[in-house]
Amino acid sequence: MLGTTSITPQHHVYMEHSNKVMEFIRTSAPLVEQLSIGEAFLDISDDQRPGTQVAASLQAEIGQRFGLPTSWGVASNKLVAKIATEYFTFSERMAWILQQEQEVRISDQLLKSENHDRCQPN
Repeated sequence: MLGTTSITPQHHVYMEHSNKVMEFIRTSAPLVEQLSIGEAFLDISDDQRPGTQVAASLQAEIGQRFGLPTSWGVASNKLVAKIATEYFTFSERMAWILQQEQEVRISDQLLKSENHDRCQPN
C-alpha cells in the first residue's frame, strides 16, 4: 500500500524495558501492584512529599535512566488515578486530581457535619 509502513512487533524488547522499569519502581515504593506489562499502582502514602512531587520525580528518573516517556495519575484511590492518567496531560492531571481531592474532602466534611447534626438530641 502506498504510504503505509509495516513494523514488525518486538514484544521481547518491550518486555525487557518493562522489566527494568518495574524493577526500578519496586525499589521506589513500599507497595507496588503491577496490573500489566506497562501499568502499575504505587502506594506512596508513607512518603512525606506530595504525591505530585513523587510522580514528577519518578517520571523524570525513568525518562533519564531508560529514555522512556511515562504517564502518571496521583490520587487517594486507584479509580481516580486511572481516570486522570487516561484523559489528561501531566499538568492537567495534577490540577484535576487536586480539585477532585478537595471536592471529596469538602463532601466528607459536609456528610460528617450532617450526620453529626442528625445524631444530636433535640
